[in-house]
Amino acid sequence: MAPKRATPFRTEHALQFGVKVVERDAATKEVVSASCLFCIHFGREENIGSKRSRTANVMYFKKPFRSDMYLRHMTSQHPLRWNEYSALNQTEKASYFDANAPVVHRNTIKSYFGGSQVPIQLLVDKDIVNVIIGDMLFQDDDNNEEITKERALSIFEDVLDPSEGNRDGCDDAADVSTARYRIHLKNPAQFYLICDYLSVGASFRMASRILAMTKENTGLASLGSVSEGKAASFARFVCALNLQSLKDLLARVWTFSVAMDMSTHMATSYLDIRIRLHWKGSILNFHLLAIPMFSRHTGEEIFLHASKALDVLAPSWKKMVVAISTDGERKMTGRVQGVATRFEQAALPGFYRIWCGLHQLDIKLQSFFVSLMDEQYYSSLTSLISYLRRQQNLISSMKTKAPTVSDTRWESMSKVSTWFKTNRVDVLAYLDLKKPAVAPSSSWWIVLMFCQKISTEATITFRSLEGLYNDRGAAA
Repeated sequence: MAPKRATPFRTEHALQFGVKVVERDAATKEVVSASCLFCIHFGREENIGSKRSRTANVMYFKKPFRSDMYLRHMTSQHPLRWNEYSALNQTEKASYFDANAPVVHRNTIKSYFGGSQVPIQLLVDKDIVNVIIGDMLFQDDDNNEEITKERALSIFEDVLDPSEGNRDGCDDAADVSTARYRIHLKNPAQFYLICDYLSVGASFRMASRILAMTKENTGLASLGSVSEGKAASFARFVCALNLQSLKDLLARVWTFSVAMDMSTHMATSYLDIRIRLHWKGSILNFHLLAIPMFSRHTGEEIFLHASKALDVLAPSWKKMVVAISTDGERKMTGRVQGVATRFEQAALPGFYRIWCGLHQLDIKLQSFFVSLMDEQYYSSLTSLISYLRRQQNLISSMKTKAPTVSDTRWESMSKVSTWFKTNRVDVLAYLDLKKPAVAPSSSWWIVLMFCQKISTEATITFRSLEGLYNDRGAAA
């Protein structure tokens, strides 16, 4: 079977048939989608005698871009307007929609920069794009065919075209100019709206659909359309621009401090980096990066990732950083290979190391609970919880389920032990009836009551340090 012909978009068809390009391929710059201006400005015409109601959807053309497809749509959905439009000359067609469209459907949206909706260009350093967005956010062995590293970074344009590099013999000037990438925003309002949607948690697909609904409900044709891939490109633009702003700010201050933590999301570990600096009389706290850690989580690897990012954003960071705050974990605070130790060795004398008091308390609680009853208390607790959570009849009669204990925040022991204390009569009766192997001894219950008291006091301390409660444990 012969392959389907993919007829490319022809520029002259835009004016001839009243269509508008709304999306291009980021890598090849070829037209991917074009919209019908008659649908946008006038809507579809009523079909006399038809039992179906008129749809308000805008027609989007995709490959193959054949003239017969345009003509079929225009004659069937916009016959009266098309007859009028097709009789005009080129000059009259160019002003047809602005002159005849209802006011609600005209391109009346203003730019975020206070003027007309005109394209803008912004510049970012190449090392921000190549090192942080390229090298650090993509795995070396990532074989995703849908979005490769090269394709993801192709949206950033060189400031000068290759043909301009040696023009007039200005090699040095060309080298300086091409040290940055250009971000070309043809539709600033579209860009900022997508950024707003992403900032409240919308996925790329959701942001694309929300923009389409915004355009259709407001009649603002200038918003255009955005695919999932283009929304992802906008997200990369935002990352690059924000990192550029932070780099510019760090170049204007003399010192800053760093805070670091490790977390896991969807089986991927992330290194979270924050910076704090003094600017114009205020202490500013910025979230710098959440970098995926595809390698081992050793102190050396964490330090190498953090220093790689700081080398880009603050090339003189070793002379500027004055302190580091960590969660107190061994790989963060180890005397020989800990992350804080490595930062102290790289920085100038007078470096401060700050540990999180809450995490230190959490570590002590962990050590305490694990050591109880010759390290048998905690294993018995988790086994009992696992058993009780499978007993549906008990859960139905009690109308409550045993909570799980978290091994990352040991203050959850308060919640677990309080539940057992409150429901101990029902739980003991059920265990006496079923006699499971996980049924704990009487001495275990005594230790549980002791843990409930200790963990409750610890929780009050946690909340007091966080500023949520006063020294009596009441809400502040």
